[in-house]
Amino acid sequence: MPPYPGIGRAVLQLVFSPTRLFESLRENPRVRAPLVVLALSVAVLAQAAFSGPFLNDIRATFDTANVPAEQRAIVMEKMGGTVGRLTALIPAVASVVVAVALAALFQLLFALLRVASPGPSPTYRASLSVFAHAGLIDAISFLFKLPLMFAKGTFQVLSSAALVLPSDASETRLFKLLDSFDIFSLWKLWLLTLGFAIVSGRRKAEIAVLVWGSWAVYVLGKVALSGFLTPNVRVG
Repeated sequence: MPPYPGIGRAVLQLVFSPTRLFESLRENPRVRAPLVVLALSVAVLAQAAFSGPFLNDIRATFDTANVPAEQRAIVMEKMGGTVGRLTALIPAVASVVVAVALAALFQLLFALLRVASPGPSPTYRASLSVFAHAGLIDAISFLFKLPLMFAKGTFQVLSSAALVLPSDASETRLFKLLDSFDIFSLWKLWLLTLGFAIVSGRRKAEIAVLVWGSWAVYVLGKVALSGFLTPNVRVG
């Protein structure tokens, strides 16, 4: 097995040579470094985005809702200060919490898979290592979108199939479905499939059922809860 390259080169390998990276994690899973880098990078990028594009979105919401000037001034003062900076930390904290929770969930899914198809399973640490490294795609996505956020003056920058819909369709059920097919999310799913296949020693087809099947259930559940399957579906 190749040695772990260090977190700096690990990011490059994640993009250009993910197989080699995950092979190094099979015997020596690393967790702390990728989680710290993920949290810090998302925190820095989120702070930058909240300082401009996100505040623009709040102003636009106020304009649409005809919020009184006094209330608007109070909220904008808070969001431009400590409250806004703390709010910007939410994505960073969430990135770590989600990785930890999903690693635990996949331990359960692998236990169920062993019942249907006996075979090896990764340890929790190996699962968390895969999620932590694949999660760095979120930071790459944020870094890619940040210049576009400032150029467009909005936090809402799409890289999904929802781009085919008109700009006023962002609250529709169809938008929520198509927005799930985000290029960075699909890239991350592919990395998770590859990573778990390598660290677990199982066939990619079995891992694909777990990874992509779980994602499909999540997407369908999200869309269903948003009312996509109700009789009054609005697509425009």
